Amino acid sequence: QWQQAVNLVAELGNAVLMPNVITYNAAIAACGQGRQWRRALSFLGAMHHMQLPADSITYLAAINACGTGHEWQRSLCLLGDTQRADLTTFPAYSAAMSACEYSKKWEHALDLLFAMQCFGLKSDDINFSIAICSFDEPDHWKYTLGLLNAMEELGMEPSMKALATALCILEKAGRWEDALRMLPRLQDPVAQERNNLYRISSTGDSQIAQRLVRALEYQWTYGYPDLPAGTPQLTHGFFKYLGAMQAMTAREILELVPQAHSILDIFCGSGTVLLEAMLKGKRAIGSDASELALFVTTHHCDAHIINLAKFLRLARDLAKSTESWSQLRRLVANLAESREKDALSFAFLVALQRANDKAMRFDGSKHFLATAGEDRDDRLARPLFLTCTHLYAAQVRALRQELKAKGQITLKRGDSRALRLEEQADALITSPPYPGVYHYWLASEVALEKLDGTSRRGLG
Repeated sequence: QWQQAVNLVAELGNAVLMPNVITYNAAIAACGQGRQWRRALSFLGAMHHMQLPADSITYLAAINACGTGHEWQRSLCLLGDTQRADLTTFPAYSAAMSACEYSKKWEHALDLLFAMQCFGLKSDDINFSIAICSFDEPDHWKYTLGLLNAMEELGMEPSMKALATALCILEKAGRWEDALRMLPRLQDPVAQERNNLYRISSTGDSQIAQRLVRALEYQWTYGYPDLPAGTPQLTHGFFKYLGAMQAMTAREILELVPQAHSILDIFCGSGTVLLEAMLKGKRAIGSDASELALFVTTHHCDAHIINLAKFLRLARDLAKSTESWSQLRRLVANLAESREKDALSFAFLVALQRANDKAMRFDGSKHFLATAGEDRDDRLARPLFLTCTHLYAAQVRALRQELKAKGQITLKRGDSRALRLEEQADALITSPPYPGVYHYWLASEVALEKLDGTSRRGLG
């Protein structure tokens, strides 16, 4: 409401009331929010004319105003004024760095990051994240990784916007392996640890028993979706599905059927068993009654073998016009039908899930929230969507390098009791559903409501 602020200051003069520092500070801040940097500087000039001493808040508001107007040089000049007036503050430096970020003046952003130390100001995760966001070109990837590594050593967490920027730069530079290593920062840490709270006894073939024991331990120790340290995550758990199998559990069970050429999973869920079967060069056949399960499995297993360059190009084009979750949903829906559009819908759903929407976080919780609620903070829409699309592309590339063959998967939707196969399956590996414990249908409906923006519950 910058115009109202301007009018109120003028009315004070008409009422023979002299505006004070607080009045001007509020007016300058309002102009900054309205991207009216010239008005903001005119108020600052009026203060000097009236011999009103500008304080640290005055300069902070003016620096912000110039930054939002892409007047980074004026922001730096104002920061210099704070130094000469002995009014240098942490927020002022952060605001000046943001001004450089808006205009992609990364050299100046880095200079400010390191200059803060000279004034006894300790940089925090916000400053580092701002510096990362100022990078724009592929050859900036070394600086990007350097700052990310420094943040990790200092125990800092980069912002979602910084992660999105880093992933874009690493993608442009062809550094997809580095992008893939960033995955743990985007997933909740696994709280479970190996313990001795259980005892297992078995009869029969000892080698089979040992495999099954290890399979159970992986499930109990690591849960879902994270794999043990040092094991490639690939696309496992990119979408956190309800009550899914640990990938290492599936891997151990597959070792029990080395001669099987085809593997059937009649409750495929998120596709863990099928993906592990494909990694062993086997034909994967999956079915599920859930529309969500087939949607997630399709993209976890790269069943469509999408064109990743086209996928990322479309994602960047969408992000340019995105200001909210609802707008992003419409933009994706309006794309021409293609496999890449379907993958972008998947990335959109994952982005919503990672926006900390409790209704979307069915990653094993038995206390599933039964309402979809409203979309999360619109400010997260663009950076989270870009993060998820670039991360998905990196994971798919890693998966394709590991696969012995492509396209070795068949998916069917329907009741497993009525399943009809066109080809024989050599082995069946599955994890049956847990009715009364997990609300699979409700989870699917909530996710699909988020995807298409309409209510599905109560329709059948």
